[in-house]
Amino acid sequence: MDGVGYLMGRSMLLGILPAIIVLILAAVGLFYPAPPISVSLANGTYTSECCGELLLKDGLLIYDGGSVRYRLLVRKTDLEGETANDVAVTGGHRVMVTPGKSTRYIHFWHTPYRENGINQYDVRNKPPDRLTLYGDDYSGPYDFSLDTK
Repeated sequence: MDGVGYLMGRSMLLGILPAIIVLILAAVGLFYPAPPISVSLANGTYTSECCGELLLKDGLLIYDGGSVRYRLLVRKTDLEGETANDVAVTGGHRVMVTPGKSTRYIHFWHTPYRENGINQYDVRNKPPDRLTLYGDDYSGPYDFSLDTK
């Protein structure tokens, strides 16, 4: 084998090797996904001066006048709740199910929240102390704090 053939073979291997590594890492992620988060992590009563209180209990968000199921998800480094129906603060003071008029996401967080753009708490294991909802006209945010009494 001459030097040119050897260098071409070597450079081809170096060009393909990163792609092979990426495929192996992706396969490992498919076979070993992160464990689901227990909905009980967010259990508690959350209060807001404008909107009263919300009770979260084992995957059920209970508000004045109704309830809606939710599940917890980790999106990048943030904890979110995805509800079965759109949930929003209506009229700036009341939480309601608002089909097609809002979002299905509850944003959970813990203080201190971020430093230099990086989440500063373990979202999979440390319960949140705040949650955020938006209005039926996408106004807000409306923040609720965990009642620690």
